[in-house]
Amino acid sequence: MFSKDYDAPSYDHHRVEQMKLLWDTITALGLVVGARDPYKHNHLQTVAKLAAQIAMQMQLSQAEIEDIKQRAFLKAGLRFASPPR
Repeated sequence: MFSKDYDAPSYDHHRVEQMKLLWDTITALGLVVGARDPYKHNHLQTVAKLAAQIAMQMQLSQAEIEDIKQRAFLKAGLRFASPPR
């Protein structure tokens, strides 16, 4: 599946770096929302924190916890970005 040059530790490090960059981007978008409405920004932070706590209670890996936290933050942010019905 992988070439013989595949190095798992460097692949994992690269993935972690990508996830950090993605999280920084998502957080920056949250700051933009927060600049417009502090309540919404606090809500985004709360949703992400609660999702991470639930993931920890489920004894998921740290990578899975971070993934869930980011997805929760992004999902909550997209909810605010969409026009009201």
